[in-house]
Amino acid sequence: MKYTIKAHPTKYNGVQYRSRLEARWAAFFDMIGWKHEYEPIDLLGWSPDFRVVFPCGHSECNGSHSLLVEIKPYFSIKQFSGHPSGDYIGCGLGEKWNPDMCCSAAQFGSNPEVSYWCMSHGAGGGDEDLTNWIPRDYSKLWSEAGNLTQWIPEERNVQSIENVLLKMKFVDRRSDFIRDMDKEFLKVIREHKKKSDKGSIE
Repeated sequence: MKYTIKAHPTKYNGVQYRSRLEARWAAFFDMIGWKHEYEPIDLLGWSPDFRVVFPCGHSECNGSHSLLVEIKPYFSIKQFSGHPSGDYIGCGLGEKWNPDMCCSAAQFGSNPEVSYWCMSHGAGGGDEDLTNWIPRDYSKLWSEAGNLTQWIPEERNVQSIENVLLKMKFVDRRSDFIRDMDKEFLKVIREHKKKSDKGSIE
């Protein structure tokens, strides 16, 4: 699906993200205790935005799971239809998949409720979403992550700075103009005085 939402590059915790949404997800991962790496690898037809690792207490798991995550400003999982990350979602993808790299691909949208992946878990597994793995107060944490990554319109700030500088230059130029006028005025006065002293004023 094509979208026309303009991404605003945002810096969070020393990392420059391509969009504010990606930075917000990074802040959210920190809040819920998930390890994450930004743009970790290039796969065939797809470059994931994140690799995340999150804890699992199941006795038949190895203490954690990992995902390669695609981030998009979507409000429904259906909007991911046709995205190449979908080819990497699921268990048992055969030679195409490296289980040491992650358990599955995942698709995360505009908030934690828009999320989907499929993975093995214990003796079973299946479809998953974030709400099964994160604190119940995730809405509050998501809001706090948004506060941490608020977009500052740099272009507007730069424009404001440029306007201030232009005004300063105008003032400087006006001051120079006034000084030059003063010099010309004094020059005329001196010449007039010389002529007056010589009695040659017409």
